[in-house]
Amino acid sequence: MIKVNNINIKDLYESLGGDGLIVKIGELIGGEEPLMTPDDFNFKEIYEAVDPTAFPVIAGQLISKKVMDAYILEKKIGDSLTTTMVSKLEIDKVTGLTEAGAMKKVKAGMPYEHTGDIGEKWVQIKGDKYGKILDILEETVMFDQTGKILLRAGQIGEGAAAFREKHILNTIQDIAGYYAYYPSGTRVVLYSSGHVNQITNKLEAWDDLDAANVKLGVMKDEKGDPITIRPTTLLVPIALDAIANRLYGPIMAGAANQEANPFAGRFSPISSPYLDAQSAIIWYLGNFKKQFIWKEVIPMQVLTRKSNDNEASWERDIIASFKVRYFGECGALDYRYVCKSTGAA
Repeated sequence: MIKVNNINIKDLYESLGGDGLIVKIGELIGGEEPLMTPDDFNFKEIYEAVDPTAFPVIAGQLISKKVMDAYILEKKIGDSLTTTMVSKLEIDKVTGLTEAGAMKKVKAGMPYEHTGDIGEKWVQIKGDKYGKILDILEETVMFDQTGKILLRAGQIGEGAAAFREKHILNTIQDIAGYYAYYPSGTRVVLYSSGHVNQITNKLEAWDDLDAANVKLGVMKDEKGDPITIRPTTLLVPIALDAIANRLYGPIMAGAANQEANPFAGRFSPISSPYLDAQSAIIWYLGNFKKQFIWKEVIPMQVLTRKSNDNEASWERDIIASFKVRYFGECGALDYRYVCKSTGAA
């Protein structure tokens, strides 16, 4: 029998009632240093101890905790490559970086230019909802399969993190099905010689980093004025992880011979297998958080269906059901802040 402060679940429920027990469990599994974890509880004992309306809520607390912990613990480099933009719209029109940041001369007595309206230069960021439902069947509880339920919850959390990671990394690569750049609502190839943000250097020495850095250094805004771009990140496939980390060090082979690396400590190397899935030689250098956003309409969440008065419950003996979802999209605000190398030369 599970004990909470030396009181079993049934006694605690009778003492505190359904709402009180829900609050108590929330306190025990919450906070930075929780006193208990979802794995310390038993769904069968909870189901037998509380009324049918309280069980889905309590089970939801435990499953939500398991899902979110697994989601957060799963390694996600996508967050370090994007800037989160909270939105309430399915389709956003976002003013381009160079257009939005331009200052205007204001003559004496004349009004300042307003930025409340979208200007002529904007990019479109749509959004989609993704999710999955976890059902708890009567048999699952009856035969005491708590471990199976929580294992599945953890897998859903990990899977959601991996799915979102793939979403972001594929968008950064601008591959089919994940196109990133929609100026004025029309899809445009993100990396091209026309945008002057693509090179062919194979990643071998600091000279190759220099080629990408020089490309970023000649970027101009719509008015033809130079843009100061400070690349921060070298994004590579796992196949290039070793060379990328060598390029972060103080000594690296140059075009001619062994010499000091002028880019030592400049560009933090990050690798991802989602790049290897497309190519083992393509790499990127730039300020990714300036170029890419993660539009968040609904953050990752777990919802509990509290009523069993539905057709699915009657047909399949579902005693609790939980919806895991998020609504978001990755997109590019500009093309000037990241340089791509095909790695072919």
